[in-house]
Amino acid sequence: MIYIAKDSPINARKVVSAITQKAGTLSELPKPGKKVPELNNEKVREVSASSWRIIFHVGQHRISIVTIIHKRKLLNVDELPFA
Repeated sequence: MIYIAKDSPINARKVVSAITQKAGTLSELPKPGKKVPELNNEKVREVSASSWRIIFHVGQHRISIVTIIHKRKLLNVDELPFA
């Protein structure tokens, strides 16, 4: 988000707000988001906020955000803790 803030602080605030709002709704649904196409793991899911992918792990009692990545960037699954 830092590079967005350098060019446009207003847009950076909007992106952070959109991501925060979307992430805050994850626990409200029984099976939020969709499976991450790069992985074959039902417990690793994603939702979109603006041009960003919020990738998270659904545990028995908690949802943990693993990474937030721009949609244009390739996801390096080897860097994920459960890949």
